[in-house]
Amino acid sequence: MIFQLMQQDAEMRGEKRGRLEAAKGMLREGLPVEIIVRATGLSDSEIGELKIALQENASAGFPNAQDQE
Repeated sequence: MIFQLMQQDAEMRGEKRGRLEAAKGMLREGLPVEIIVRATGLSDSEIGELKIALQENASAGFPNAQDQE
């Protein structure tokens, strides 16, 4: 039972990470936030936070730093 719960939790975190990575790629390509929200199922605020983080990394001179997150 505990193992199953741990496995489900890990799967959910992995799925979320995949959606975040997809959203980062879509933001880099310049897609509108509304489309990214629909495509990934992430919230508007989650996409907004990603967008800010990507902009901050790029303005700090680390254009590929977002790949490390």
